[in-house]
Amino acid sequence: MTSLAPTTAWIKGAKDDYRDCPVTTLKVDMHTERLIIANAVMAVVTLALGGIAALLIALTRWQAIHLLPAAWFYRLLTLHGIDMLIAWIVFFEMAGLHFGSTVLLNARHAAPKLAWTGFAMMTVGGLMANAVVLIDPNSNVMFSAYVPLKAHPLFYLSYILFAVGALITVITFFINIVVAKREGRFSGSLPLVVFGLMTAAILATYTLLEGAAAIVPAFFWSLGILKTYDPGIYRNFFWGFGHPAQQVNLAAMVSIWYALAQMTVGIRPVNEKFSRLAFILYLFFINLGSAHHLLVDPGLSFAWKAVNTSYAMYLAVLGSMMHAFSIPAALEIALRAKGYRKGLFGWLRNAPWGEPGFSALVLSMFLFGWIGGVTGVTIGTEQINMLVHNTLRLPGHFHATVVSGTTLAFMGFTYYVIPLIFRKELKLKSWAKWQPYVFGTGMLLTSMGMIVSGLQGVARRNWDITFAGVVPGTVNLPGGLWHWRIASSRRRHYVCDHRPHLDSHRTPPRSLQSFAPHRHTQPDHRFHKIDRSSNGRQAKPTQRRARARLCLPCLVRHLLLHELVAAGSYLVHPLERHSPLKTCPGLRHLGQVQISKTGNSTK
Repeated sequence: MTSLAPTTAWIKGAKDDYRDCPVTTLKVDMHTERLIIANAVMAVVTLALGGIAALLIALTRWQAIHLLPAAWFYRLLTLHGIDMLIAWIVFFEMAGLHFGSTVLLNARHAAPKLAWTGFAMMTVGGLMANAVVLIDPNSNVMFSAYVPLKAHPLFYLSYILFAVGALITVITFFINIVVAKREGRFSGSLPLVVFGLMTAAILATYTLLEGAAAIVPAFFWSLGILKTYDPGIYRNFFWGFGHPAQQVNLAAMVSIWYALAQMTVGIRPVNEKFSRLAFILYLFFINLGSAHHLLVDPGLSFAWKAVNTSYAMYLAVLGSMMHAFSIPAALEIALRAKGYRKGLFGWLRNAPWGEPGFSALVLSMFLFGWIGGVTGVTIGTEQINMLVHNTLRLPGHFHATVVSGTTLAFMGFTYYVIPLIFRKELKLKSWAKWQPYVFGTGMLLTSMGMIVSGLQGVARRNWDITFAGVVPGTVNLPGGLWHWRIASSRRRHYVCDHRPHLDSHRTPPRSLQSFAPHRHTQPDHRFHKIDRSSNGRQAKPTQRRARARLCLPCLVRHLLLHELVAAGSYLVHPLERHSPLKTCPGLRHLGQVQISKTGNSTK
């Protein structure tokens, strides 16, 4: 390996060119080893910062605790988005690009100084973003930082530094591939895992350039050099960065899936051309799914929105479905070849479920595909997206994809990279066996909780959700049943059996008082029984509260109305012309309700 470039020893006396792994027989360039270690450490640091912010955010959204004031809630929500959606994932992916372009090809790192420059810029940008958000009270503009919200100039500068550093690292990946090919380190096509990483690198190039088109003008705008900045232009360019950044994660995650399947079971792809075609579909169609962030923007035509959130996105989803069939099929073939052929699922029962890499692979595919993928396809369509985009259903989706699927796959891969790159034996191996199951179960509950909450109209990016019951269609989940019951029994609106009743108020049960909106008393409507034998005199009101008794068509219309209001639709004369108002007393009141643009109901 005399062709390897000379290096500076990491430790005095250490070998300064490459080393052979005694287990895998892979040749590890020393520059690559140090770059992987540095990027991996920064990935874990930002993951820890984002995780702490997530815990504080959750304790604030939990109204019984409501830990933080509004200003700190939004600042930590901004920090959480930056660290978890950008910093942690990108640092790990940069380590993966170094690994794939050198170690997996038994090649040298051709541009180590350039790679270290990129890492330094990413580190400065990532830490600067965290510092600015924590110090400057005006930088609570969220991950998206929509114009006209204006943060400190250093906030935008941190984005630029991080993006330029990542772009430099991507360039070194392509340099390494070209040099490895020229030096004969591989023949023919790239190995499938490296091919997937190259797909991620191509997507990252486009994504980072789009981000620069959005953030650089915002930086000059924050300095006052640019007097105005059109919000529509910013949103268009930003979501050319924000959503495709998650598609970079997708391509990298699928590459890791193939790597984990090979390392734990020893698969050979059923058809490599089939898998490569799926990656190519990502290149041409996956970024078009970002159009669902722009559905309410007036500058784009309806035809453009409809095509990009339907037909174009279906081809990108087709790529993921191809991988979803290819990898399990390869696993079954490999396990059956090892002798596990009894019964239809004997191979699955005898799979290495105690291997953290295998369990992480299976759970990552399940959570990403069945929870994140299914919700992503439905949310990506125009009609549903208009209803749910600003509810917790959307965070539920990307917590199932990025936090559950991508992060779990990266965690499983780390168990095999640590002995190879860090040259350290794993500690607490029994804990490692359980870690994917514990993390996967927790993220399943988190994602499903958000999705179910969003289906009931709970807003995202909201510090205080105690307006539940005040705005139609919104609920506070801890006391959700109580508030829905209160809303459904207000006055005589929902009583379809024509029984008269008395409006009164009483305090909620003690166990639910902390969840009551604005801590005020709630109405409790009681039936008045009519004593027909005493000339129509009223008896004392019973203690039984009125229940919502709606016929099925009226119930469907009622729930539809709530869903529309929760999505921000403005109903001027809701259902006034519909026949159920004439036939069902339970909905007769809806013809008199108007929802103003501020969300307040009026009579």
